This record gives sequence, C-alpha cells and structure tokens, in this order.
Amino acid sequence: MEKLYGERLGYETRLNRFKALLATLRKKAPQLIVFEQGRYSLADPLGQLETEIA
Repeated sequence: MEKLYGERLGYETRLNRFKALLATLRKKAPQLIVFEQGRYSLADPLGQLETEIA
C-alpha cells in the first residue's frame, strides 16, 4: 500500500482507500479480483476464459 498511496497518510486512511479501490474494482469488473483463503488476488485471465467457454 505504501507504493500506491505513499507513507504520508496514516495506516487506517491507506487501508480504507485500498478497500474502496477493491470495492470499486469488484463492482465494475468482478472477474479481475478473486477472494480465496482469506486473501485477495488478481484472477488468472486465461483460467477464467477457459471456464467461461466450457
């Protein structure tokens, strides 16, 4: 989060902005973000493409 928002903002502010960014991405492009085992990650576009075709 430091690379995204810098270090001048407080931790809670950065965390809230990051959560808002995730929420926006999940709303606009839900296929990009995956929540597995308690962690968010970027989806595998090729793996998703195969499941959508099948």
